[in-house]
Amino acid sequence: MKKKFQWMVVLLFSFFLTLGFAFHAQCGTKKVEVSAGSLKGSLFAFGTSWVKIVNSELKGEIAATVVSTAGSLENVRLLSNKKTDIGFVVTPQAREAYDGRAVFKKEKPAKNLRTILTYYYGGLQFVVRADSDIKTMAELRGKKVTVGGPGSAGALYDTMALEAHGLSPKDYNRQMLPYSAGIRAIKDGVIDCFAIFVPAPVGIVMEIASTHKIRMLPFEKTAIEKFCKENPGFMPGAFKTGSYKNMVNTEDVPTVMSTISILSREGVNEDLIYKMTKVLFANIDEFHLCHKSAKNVVLNKALTGSQIPLHPGALKFYREKGLQIRSDLIP
Repeated sequence: MKKKFQWMVVLLFSFFLTLGFAFHAQCGTKKVEVSAGSLKGSLFAFGTSWVKIVNSELKGEIAATVVSTAGSLENVRLLSNKKTDIGFVVTPQAREAYDGRAVFKKEKPAKNLRTILTYYYGGLQFVVRADSDIKTMAELRGKKVTVGGPGSAGALYDTMALEAHGLSPKDYNRQMLPYSAGIRAIKDGVIDCFAIFVPAPVGIVMEIASTHKIRMLPFEKTAIEKFCKENPGFMPGAFKTGSYKNMVNTEDVPTVMSTISILSREGVNEDLIYKMTKVLFANIDEFHLCHKSAKNVVLNKALTGSQIPLHPGALKFYREKGLQIRSDLIP
């Protein structure tokens, strides 16, 4: 009886000791949420890969999760309202939110935004089926165009691109379909044009091109100049012919392009951002495998085009690496 009692004491002691260690480990693990983009887009691929690396290399220290969102516009508002920790945001839009202008003019300036890194992203793609008679942006007048889902940067900037070509929303049938619905609609001939703000190639457009020949509509030179003047941070660019299988364009397609900033905010732990930034670049070869455009994330260009002050954790990392840091990026 006495031995049985002693064994029970030992078992109970072991149980509570194990529970205590588990509780301590859980309390010591910092949780972080990364807001990316649509499930089939490059931003979600980037976020998923980074989270996988963090959870593997920093197990027990950081527990990261990636969430799908409508994209840049939703992400920047989530950050400014402290409802997420890290988000992918189109760099010009990040600056607009920081200054409280353009679509954010009725909102409080998001001065709590902080940059982790910036990379070359992609541009505006206006895709039509090759069996249509639409060959220019001007010929979208009176046509059905989906500019992207509500809350996406594409919905905003695609609309502005059409305006730069002299087309206001009343001049065409503007629709704001989620990407999955937009893919079905253009495949079925329900809409005439599918517009999206992404790098090329991207899976969303590849899905359209898997069943139909496609044409990308070239931007006019004057429209590019007007758009870039009205939206600082954008620049002229072009998509290569052959960017997609079944793409019928025989010449490169002029458009406007931009960078993406991976942002955090004030209040997010400095050591957490430092470690997440460090482990990303320590495993950059693995990260580059997640998407073709992931190779645009490189250490020596991580601050090129940045327009928001750095997060202290990122600043610490880049100083350790000896990067030249502009004075306006030092918080």
